[in-house]
Amino acid sequence: MGLLFRLFAKKTYEELIRECQRGRKDNVLFLLESLDVQKCSGALRAAAAAGHAEIVQILLERSALPDAKSYETTAMGSVGDFSTYESTALTDAIKGRHYGVVQVLLKHGANPNKVRSVGTQAPSFSPIYDAARVGDVRMVKLLLEAGADVDGRGDSSPLHAAAWKGHLDVAKVLLEAGANIHRRLKGDWTAHPQPIHMAVENGHLSVAEFLLENGADVNAPGSGVNGDKTPLGYVISRMDMDRRYPSISKGSYPGMEMKALLNKYGALK
Repeated sequence: MGLLFRLFAKKTYEELIRECQRGRKDNVLFLLESLDVQKCSGALRAAAAAGHAEIVQILLERSALPDAKSYETTAMGSVGDFSTYESTALTDAIKGRHYGVVQVLLKHGANPNKVRSVGTQAPSFSPIYDAARVGDVRMVKLLLEAGADVDGRGDSSPLHAAAWKGHLDVAKVLLEAGANIHRRLKGDWTAHPQPIHMAVENGHLSVAEFLLENGADVNAPGSGVNGDKTPLGYVISRMDMDRRYPSISKGSYPGMEMKALLNKYGALK
């Protein structure tokens, strides 16, 4: 394969991206003899997303930019984005749960606090938010050790992500590291709840109880599209929606248990 590739390779950036994605070290090294990796950040992102730590190491040693968001070939224009959304190799590796790749990127200067967005006038997120969202405790700890802000620097905090997805172990690590349990979503969201609202609305009893045990306000008002609804108001709304659309909910939301939990902690009627 290596000899045939050398004979027929067109030596394009598209080829470099493809070979990085496939993890073909010899082919990547061959292409790098002719191509400038700094003009093709998509190569680093492709290798990171696929979990090829050795390829990532090679690209970084050849001066690939660890925090680049898209790849460009020449001044004539961009070849294109690796994905629709703003992202970096670090974000791609985190989402793929490629711990070794994340280690390599951080070692070579990837910014653990670099914020990304999902479009113009859209909410922004930090790498540690992505780690919390996928529920990777080890990744969260690694990012914290590398200097990541425990509350993230985007519009949604890692604790919001853990509460939304029900990742209790992640929530514990974040609070132990000093996360703000009362922080609201910021930016262009339709609502700006605290983590307790998100845990309650999504039916995560263990996370909701943990947050309440650690000082979450059981009567905290919501904001935005949900007005001033308290966590109990979120529960009532969710139960009402489930009654109206049973085929969607399939009876999985623990409404009565959640109401009992909130009442235990002093929810106002």
